[in-house]
Amino acid sequence: KMRKETFDFSEALRRMKEGKKVRRSGWGSSDSYSIGKNSWGREYVYITEKPHVSIVSISCGNILETDWEEV
Repeated sequence: KMRKETFDFSEALRRMKEGKKVRRSGWGSSDSYSIGKNSWGREYVYITEKPHVSIVSISCGNILETDWEEV
């Protein structure tokens, strides 16, 4: 099995803004993040499998890691 490309959170955020799903390496597919727009047109990050759950904060530990990958 080929290892997926990993990247930092800045790249993860860029990819989410392109409509792609991302997660930390080793997380399950139900733990991926996406970006959507709320009813006011503002973008927000949410758990892919639960679009009604907005991620208000992503821990600094996750933001500083460089093992993000595209799902």
